[in-house]
Order: sequence, then C-alpha cells, then structure tokens
Amino acid sequence: MEQVKFTYCQLVFVCCFCCFTMNYSSAQNKTEFSFKYRDTYFPMVTNTEEFKAEYKNTPLDETWGLWGHNLPKWIPFYIPQDSPVYALIDNDRNKEQFCFSSEELKEIIIKNIKDRKKSYDYYMINPNDNGLVCQCDKCKAAGNTQTDASPALFNLLGELAEKFPNQEFFTTAYISVKTPPKKQQPKNVGVFFSTIEYQKGKPYRDFPEADELKNQLKNWKEKVNEIFAWEYALNYDDYFDFYPNLKVLQENLKFLKENGITGIFINGSETYSALQGVKAGSIARLLMKVDSDLNEIISDEVEKRFPSDTNQFICNYYLAIQDDFAESKKPMGIYSGIGEAIKKYIDFKRFNEFYKQLEKASSLEENNFNLQALLLSATFLKLEQMRYLGMQPNGYAIFKDFEIQVLPETKKLLENLALLAKNTGIDYYDEPNDKISDYIHLWKKEIIENDKTNYFIHQKLKSISQLDEAYSNIKILNNGTYGFLDYNTNWLICTVENLKIQVPHQEIYKKTNQIKVGLLNDPKHQIYFPTEIILQNNGQENKVTIKPSLKKEKKTIEIPLDFNKIDGDFTLTFIRPKNKKSKNAIACDEIIIN
Repeated sequence: MEQVKFTYCQLVFVCCFCCFTMNYSSAQNKTEFSFKYRDTYFPMVTNTEEFKAEYKNTPLDETWGLWGHNLPKWIPFYIPQDSPVYALIDNDRNKEQFCFSSEELKEIIIKNIKDRKKSYDYYMINPNDNGLVCQCDKCKAAGNTQTDASPALFNLLGELAEKFPNQEFFTTAYISVKTPPKKQQPKNVGVFFSTIEYQKGKPYRDFPEADELKNQLKNWKEKVNEIFAWEYALNYDDYFDFYPNLKVLQENLKFLKENGITGIFINGSETYSALQGVKAGSIARLLMKVDSDLNEIISDEVEKRFPSDTNQFICNYYLAIQDDFAESKKPMGIYSGIGEAIKKYIDFKRFNEFYKQLEKASSLEENNFNLQALLLSATFLKLEQMRYLGMQPNGYAIFKDFEIQVLPETKKLLENLALLAKNTGIDYYDEPNDKISDYIHLWKKEIIENDKTNYFIHQKLKSISQLDEAYSNIKILNNGTYGFLDYNTNWLICTVENLKIQVPHQEIYKKTNQIKVGLLNDPKHQIYFPTEIILQNNGQENKVTIKPSLKKEKKTIEIPLDFNKIDGDFTLTFIRPKNKKSKNAIACDEIIIN
C-alpha cells in the first residue's frame, strides 16, 4: 500500500480541523445557542433520532441520572420506616420526606451514581412533592426551618459535587426549596427555577411582580453557578386545548435569558397534546435562537407535519390564535377550564369555520395521524365549549317547555370523538391521564341520558352567604351547565363559608316531590362533599346527611320534599366539612327540580 505523506502545513490544517470538529457541538452550545441546556419534553415527538439531530434537543433520559421527584426509586425496599433516611416530623420518622443530613441517604445516592458509572451529566436531588421539612438536630443545625429544607439539601449537594466533580447536581426551587443557600455553592451545583407561580398566559416583564422575579433570579445566581428554568407549554387540565402561548413563551424566554438563565426544560406531555409536533419543533428552535421569527417557524413546522392542501388553513388559524392569546389581557393559567380559554383566545365564529375546514380535510386523509389527531383535539374542544355554554348560542342544547333538548350535533360529535380516539389510539386528555372513554361516559350519564325536565332552570335565586370572588356567578346553579370531574368547569365552589341560597317558591314545583343537587368530591384539590344539606321554610327544616368520601367522584343528592306544604320562599344550606388542615371547599353544579 502506498504511504500517504503530508507536509507540515497540511498536518497543522488536519489537526486544527479535527479539533474544530470535536468541539463543534460544545462551541455551538457556548456561542451560538441561546441556552446551554435545552429540553423540549414531548417524548412522542422529541425522542426520535430525527428530532434530536435536527433540533439539537437534549432528552432528559439520556442526560439525567436522576430526574424530578424520583429519589424514592433509589431507596432499597428493605430500608425500614424508622430509618434516619427519612425526615423527622413531630418526633417520628416520616416516609413521605427525606432527611438530607442523613449519612445513610448520602451513601445510597453515592452508590447509585457509581452504579451508573458516571455516564450521566446531571443529577436532580429533590425533596418529595410536599411541604414536609426534616426537623432532626442535624437539619436544624444546618439551618432548616419548618418550611425551608434548603440548608440541609444544599449541604448534601455540595458534598456530592465535591465527590463527583465531572457531574452537575441540581435541585428545584419549589415548595420547600425556595430560598437560596447562604454559602456560595461549588461550580457544579445548580438549581432549576420553576416559573409555575408566574404562569398566567402573559409576559413576565408585564407583571407587577416582574422586579420580584428578577430579584429572585439574581439572589439564586449569586449563590449557584447555573440556573435552569422549568417552563410550561400546555393547559395540563386539557391537553386538547390549543393553548397558543408560543408568542408569550418567546418573550418569557428572552426575559429569562436576560436574567441569567442558562438552560430550559419545557414541561410538555407524555401523551398526545394538540399540535404537539408543531409546538415541540417551534419551541426547540426558539431554545436554539430565541430571537427567531416565530411566525416563520410556526409556518415551517405546520408545513412539515400536515398535507400540502391543509397546512395553509391550519397555519392561518394557529397564527391567529397566537396573536389573540398574546394580545389578550385576560389571565389563563396552565390548569384552566374551557371558560378561561374562551375568554382568552377562542372566537366562536373563527373556531367553527376552522372546524368545518378541518373536518372536510380529515375525511380525505383518514390515514394521516397528525390530521386525525388534530380533529380529535378540535372535537373535544368543541364539546367542551358546548358543555360550558349550555343552552346559549353554540351550546349543546335548547330549552323548551321546561325541558332540556340536546341537539343532534352534540350526539354526533360524541360519536365522532369515540371513533377518532379508537382510530388514533389516543386514550387520555389531561395530566392525570383521565380517559376519553370516561369523558364520553360522563356526557351520557350526566347530560344525554339524564332526565331533561327541570322546572328550576333560569328561575330567580339569591345567595344569602358570601361567595368566593372567583366563583360569584350564582346563576351557574340553574342554567343547565353540568360539571364533570374537572373542578374548573361549571362548578360553583365555596371556600369562605357555608353556601346558603334562597329559592322563590313557584306553583309549578307542586308537580314534583324532590330537589336534586349535583356535588363534587375531589380530595386532591381539597374539595369535599358537604356534611349536610338543610332545607328550611317557615321554621321547618329537612336535613340530608352525606357520607364523606376519599375518592374523586360526582354524586347527585335527592332531597325529598312535599311542595304542597311549602309556604313562600325556602332556603338551601350546604354545610362545609370541618378540617383545620384543609380549605374545605364544596362544589355544586346544578339544582334540579323535576
């Protein structure tokens, strides 16, 4: 074989080129990309090799040896309940939280890192997702308070950082870790700053609290080398809500970069969410270059993912609602009902026109997943609008002769939703993984198959008790809008005092002998069944006792009543449960007299 010879200059060039090639990725991270760390978490889209290569996304499964609130997975099964691994709360070890001063816990973490052969760049050591803070002597000596676990936790992070200088150790500024450590941390200790408290669908710089947010970031930056932000991209109570926040998100990414944030994790969805490919691609490109032309990016991402004869009207609609969302002064959080979406960005005329175009296009492309999944999202969104509006224009029914008459369109949409879910294999519609099939079942049980007669619809009623500021519309109790298991749509929620309403007596009520009341029990959100409902009229009263429940459920309570014996107005009082550790909310959707 002939030997290849190089001149000195050629060798220098080759060496320089090789060095450039080897360092190209890191150089881009340092000089060209807006953020050092970038993860747009929509695994159905972003975990593909094609996406990672094109968008330079950094999937958490490949870079994080431990992520989120997963420290419990590292604790061996044989560790006893009373182990010093766990937090000391009220003089007892509590398995719901950790003692971060524990030598045993530190050794468990070190062993797990070693077992992974240092193959990951990042490790996240978080308290469990609650407000418990260890009160052992070591933790209190470190500086722990009843609500702040930062001192002991950062001591542990510092020790881990020293032992593993090539890895970076993070925690999350969230719940019990809200204050920066007092001491300067090693260079490989950082913090994830959750922006969840600022998620209102508006640019951070426009908030009255903008300076407060800047100061928080500044205070963290003074103590840790890296601050990554945990950002949000969806309405997590409804993955099929378009939640068009990309323009707002772009402004917020600029704000975060200006204030020292060097990495971004975008909290997307593990299951399908509306236009997830477009949203994931657009955000990933913003993380690379935050000042990019967003309209061009969105247009390009839509064009990549939808048939050529559909991408124009899809793009036009998506860009229009991006503008509406960004320009609206109405707040909309990342856990919102359809009512907030309607106030924020949904124009009924525009949406209905878009839906007709989408329905027609989808009938010609039955095997196109993106198109069918988008139609599923829009169908769900349309049904939610109809449920919220009740018997108003664009609602699910009309009211005639004291009867709710469900429109044929409503039933057809439910049939289509079931078929689309089956054909696409999409089962869930929100963060808790509630099923589309259960949603359809609730429609049938609560609305389609329910007794449609209600003499109480639109009758005058008055609240005698104080109502919550955010839930002051007493008319929701008799307007034909039904609540399901989501507390934020069609429920009147009371947290300040017992709910007491005055009901004017009507002659027509004598046709019936009962009142029905729809109630919600949702312990996770501190919403419970009332302990009693008391009906009072001229000194007489009728009580119904309700058993407490630990599960999330809706129940309709029937109150027997002889209306022939009712003289004048009567009152209904809903007694809130007593629990000092909870806000003890109660929720009621419809009062039915039939």
